[in-house]
Amino acid sequence: MKRSTVIAAVMAVALGTISRVQAADQPVQYASAKSAFQEVYAFPNPATATSAVTFHAAIENASGLQVRVYNVAGELIHEGQLSGDPSIIRGSSAYEYKWNFGNLASGAYFLVVKAERDGSSAVAKKTFVVVR
Repeated sequence: MKRSTVIAAVMAVALGTISRVQAADQPVQYASAKSAFQEVYAFPNPATATSAVTFHAAIENASGLQVRVYNVAGELIHEGQLSGDPSIIRGSSAYEYKWNFGNLASGAYFLVVKAERDGSSAVAKKTFVVVR
C-alpha cells in the first residue's frame, strides 16, 4: 500500500467523515486559486533533542489558521489557533505556530492546518516525526 494512501486513511479516521480523501502531499485549494496554500511543513522534522516544533503554513489570503495534531491512532493530541492576517515570513505571507510538545513519545504524527476567509476554507495535511 502506498504511503500516501495509508496517510489518507489514517487522516479519514482522525477527522471523522470526509467527503473526499486526498493524498497528503497534494495541496488543497479554496475556490479561488489565489487563496491556496503555497507550502505547509513542520520544522525541525524530525524533531529530536528539542521539545518544540514550528508549523509553517504559507497562504496569501486568510483571516486565521487552525492547527491540529493527531497521533497514528487518530486521536487529537493538540489543537491551537492563530487569528488575524498572515505575516510576511521569508518573503511570503505565512503563519508560524510554535508548539512545545513536552514529553511527547517518539513516533509519527499528523498535522492538519485549516485556513479560513469569508466563509471559504482550505485544509492541508502533513506528517512530522518526533525522535527521542
